Amino acid sequence: MTVETEHIEVSVTVIIPWVSYLLADSVGYSGIVSIVFCGIAMARYALPNLSESGKALLNKFYHLLAYNFENIVFLFIGLGMVGFNLAFKEMGIGLCVCALIIITIARYLNIRGVSYLLNISRSDNHIQIQH
Repeated sequence: MTVETEHIEVSVTVIIPWVSYLLADSVGYSGIVSIVFCGIAMARYALPNLSESGKALLNKFYHLLAYNFENIVFLFIGLGMVGFNLAFKEMGIGLCVCALIIITIARYLNIRGVSYLLNISRSDNHIQIQH
């Protein structure tokens, strides 16, 4: 396969969900639901027909897209923290300290719980406590 063919495969695979969204939205249906069902259908029928190099290129493209959108979300969250009039004046520094403590406790309990459940189902390669 040529590089041009791989680019066409990836372009069509990326454009089809967008067109599905536009069509559903234009007739008044949910575009998000349209994208979900389009993705299910494409995973079943389109992805097995891609070349191996096209699959690799598509995988890299979606990883890049996800990474960039994740950074944009955190950028907007950071801007929202300082750009809007939130309850910091009324709550003071106690809000930030309480939030950090609660987040740390929730993360600890989540990691411990998931590690415990994984260790129950594994016969070897247990997750150690110090990790």
